[in-house]
Formats: sequence, C-alpha cells, structure tokens
Amino acid sequence: MNTEKKARFNIVDVLIILAVIGIVTASFLRADAIDKFTETDDKTVIYIYEARDLKASSADYIAQGDNLYIKDTGKLIGRITKFEVKDAATIVETAEGKLIEGTLPGRIDVIITVETTGREKDGSVFINDGLFIAAGKELEVTTDKLTYSMVIEEVYIKNDTGAEISQ
Repeated sequence: MNTEKKARFNIVDVLIILAVIGIVTASFLRADAIDKFTETDDKTVIYIYEARDLKASSADYIAQGDNLYIKDTGKLIGRITKFEVKDAATIVETAEGKLIEGTLPGRIDVIITVETTGREKDGSVFINDGLFIAAGKELEVTTDKLTYSMVIEEVYIKNDTGAEISQ
C-alpha cells in the first residue's frame, strides 16, 4: 500500500487565496478612499488665463466679481477678481516676407485673474472637487453674459501668510 498522500488543490483553497487577495486590495483602496474623503478644498487658488481673439464688444460683458463656470457642466470654477484688455495680437507677414507682430482690428485679448478654493496634491492643483488645473490647460468657460475659450497661463496657491506659491 501506498501511504504517501498527494497534495490536492480544491475549491476551499481557491476561496482562501481569493479572500487574502481581497483583503490586501481592500486595505490599499481604503487608504486611498480615506485620502479622497478627507481632502478638502481649503486653500485659496488664484489662476490667470488669457482669452484670445474676442470681439472688442466682449469687454463690456466681463466684470470684476463675475462667476466663472465650465461651459459643458455648469460647475463654478471661481470668481473674476481683475482683468486687463489689450488689442488682439497676431503675426503678420510684410511684403518683404518678414514676420512681425501686429494687432487684429476690432479684436481683443483679455487677461483675467480668477480666485477660487482648491487643494494641492503631489504638486498638482485641483479645484471644484477634483478639477485639475495647470498652465497650458484650455477650457471652454462661461459667465452669466459671455462664453469663450481660455488658456491658463499661471496658477498660484495663497499660503497662510498671504504669500503666493507658483505651480
């Protein structure tokens, strides 16, 4: 007689292995979930963007204190604190073939500063419960009176002393 027993792999073993994998996975997810639920938009975020090539009359529809929203979702992403209007810049070719800077008649570029609340995580800035913003990001935005595209130029976080930290 053969007294040696062979090791057998059965359904109970599979369930134990799956349970161990589930426990390990849950511990990682729980740590991440705790971070997500405890993060708050408690820092003052200031970002500056440029709206390019707008009609000159658009300047009449931008005002300090206006709320700014994402066009598609309608989510509030801050309040305009100041703005500067300048002639819309363009590159023009001269008759000699040289490229020079010029302006577009009847068109403007607007540099707008917006203040909102947000948080910083791993060197990135998030506003409005998770919207990532950074220099170079393009968004379609709207106020109560005007809709346009913008390109973020700079992002700052005000710290407790009032100083600004550039991102």
